[in-house]
Amino acid sequence: MKVVLENLSGVSWSSGPAIVLGTFAFVLGAAVSEEILFRGLVQGWLARLLGRSVVSVVSAIVVTSALWALIHMFNTTSASWKLAQIFLIGLALGELARRYSVEASICAHVTLNVTVTVIGLAT
Repeated sequence: MKVVLENLSGVSWSSGPAIVLGTFAFVLGAAVSEEILFRGLVQGWLARLLGRSVVSVVSAIVVTSALWALIHMFNTTSASWKLAQIFLIGLALGELARRYSVEASICAHVTLNVTVTVIGLAT
């Protein structure tokens, strides 16, 4: 990725403010697109497909969270326990989207990603 970024307009993206801005743009874009896709489209579609009962709504959130956790399988080295954590976060994001809006789950996801990124960059 470093090579690709360095070749864009001859700008060095491998250090300084550019890497920070690039990282945060990626973090924000991932959170927004994942929430729109998973909580907005998939969870919404499953909820309509399965019906309005409590079991149906919970099932839509659980299935969506499982799918969301699976796409993160490649981002982690300790797959089993980290996937469990990601799944639980997915449940919380799903409930936020159901109870309030997809915008609420986007805000929570962005906050989580920014926090994890800042901690990662600081260490």
